[in-house]
Amino acid sequence: MKKDKQSGFYMLEALIAISIFLGSCFTLLPLQYHVLLEQKVLTERDYALYFLSERLHEAWLSKQFPIYTTYHEITNQPLTLEITDSSDLLKGCVTWLNEKDDQTTQCLYLLLPE
Repeated sequence: MKKDKQSGFYMLEALIAISIFLGSCFTLLPLQYHVLLEQKVLTERDYALYFLSERLHEAWLSKQFPIYTTYHEITNQPLTLEITDSSDLLKGCVTWLNEKDDQTTQCLYLLLPE
């Protein structure tokens, strides 16, 4: 008699444990996906800004601007580089389509010496 009551309790305990486990899995897996996606977006942004910084420095040293070109080997999507000058600033911008399919534009400015 006692064994029959215990087996029902063990079955109920197993069902509750499985439902808690599956609930936590279904909650944490989408969070993990979004964290990895944001990590890819930030990595792409770092590559693009480093590339822009290098090209802006090269343009300043060579005094060749304005520049408007597209590069395909920097990120997974084509990266458009635009360098323009004004009276005392050199402006460089990169534009690309990130992992979330959002168009991203980042700009850096260089103060030209007198």
